[in-house]
Amino acid sequence: MAAHAVLSASGSKRWMSCPASIRLETNYADTGSSPFAKLGTGAHALAEYCLTNSIIDVDSQFGKSFENIKVDQEMVDAVQQYIDYINLEAEGAEEFLIEQRVSLSRIREDMFGTADTIVIKDGVCSVIDLKYGAGIRVSAFENTQGLYYAAGVMMKYGIIIVQPRMDNISEYEVTAGKLQQWIENILKPAVLATEDPDAPLNPTVDGCRWCRAKPDCHALAEFNMAQAVQGFDFIKAAPKIKKPDFITPKQLS
Repeated sequence: MAAHAVLSASGSKRWMSCPASIRLETNYADTGSSPFAKLGTGAHALAEYCLTNSIIDVDSQFGKSFENIKVDQEMVDAVQQYIDYINLEAEGAEEFLIEQRVSLSRIREDMFGTADTIVIKDGVCSVIDLKYGAGIRVSAFENTQGLYYAAGVMMKYGIIIVQPRMDNISEYEVTAGKLQQWIENILKPAVLATEDPDAPLNPTVDGCRWCRAKPDCHALAEFNMAQAVQGFDFIKAAPKIKKPDFITPKQLS
């Protein structure tokens, strides 16, 4: 299994919006992947195997296991859509890279990630990301994970997200100049903020979704309380939870 950076591409929406989450998560052990994440890992492994071995008909892999996940018809159909899209994009490409590790070590030594597919053709680099989830629609527009991957490429490119189980193919294009501005004005300040021992807590709906610290985070508790009391005229203000980072079981109740 591939290693994950602390400031990872997949977690970028979290740590870029809430730099203190890096500090908080050090208090929690990694409990491993959820069943949904394991399904996604299996689908990615199947897609990588088909692309690497020039397998056009994904149905030929039905019933086989990838990363201990058995390929069913739903996975065949979803990965087939992704494979078809990739093969079409890759026709005549100068570079066609599968599961390509990218490094942002010029920003911070331990920043890296693995892009599902990178296609370079006609002066454009496309970063294509497979999302196997069927519960949350993912947009490519200003997608921090795609921008993170593309930051190491530094040329005009497109970010494309293929989410077959939600019938979603989302594209976002940006020039190398705009990407450089994003790196300097957004990414680098966000990285520096995570290194601040007093980094602020900034809960958001999307950013907190996969954070390991969310059950005990006082800022998220206040955020949720504020959302819960909206519309109740008799409540003037949400209760304030005073502990700096974490809430106690009593406060939680």
